[in-house]
Amino acid sequence: MKIIFLTILCVLFFSGCFTTFETPEIKGIVLDAETGKPMEGAIVVVSWGRTYSGPGGQFGGKNFKELRLKTDNKGAFIIPSNKVTNWVPYPFGQGGSFAMAIFTHGYKVKKFIFNEPQEFQRPKYNEFEEQKENGTILFKLEEIKDPDT
Repeated sequence: MKIIFLTILCVLFFSGCFTTFETPEIKGIVLDAETGKPMEGAIVVVSWGRTYSGPGGQFGGKNFKELRLKTDNKGAFIIPSNKVTNWVPYPFGQGGSFAMAIFTHGYKVKKFIFNEPQEFQRPKYNEFEEQKENGTILFKLEEIKDPDT
């Protein structure tokens, strides 16, 4: 009986110490930066991970969820919202991270990494501020140019 009581007490004590990181649903359209035309078949890779802290500083753990998408014929994609719960108690568990990369053949890669939930409300990337009325984000990929031409 004492073991059950102590287990419940520990769970209640540590339950307030866990950190969460929630990403909203992201709707996007991938465009050619020069022509403004939608890019069908562009690859969008996203991953969610947990962040930890220790004697050596802050570091990321293994990504626990990854998603690979292709844009449709209008260059559109949708990343579902996701919640990361870091089960390691604070201060060792430091929430989570969200990484995103967009690429296609012949174009420069766009990469984004968010470590704090507030960064979605106050974006640190211009692309996340260029939103259309329906909340869709426009991602403009630049073509790779040959410097000799």
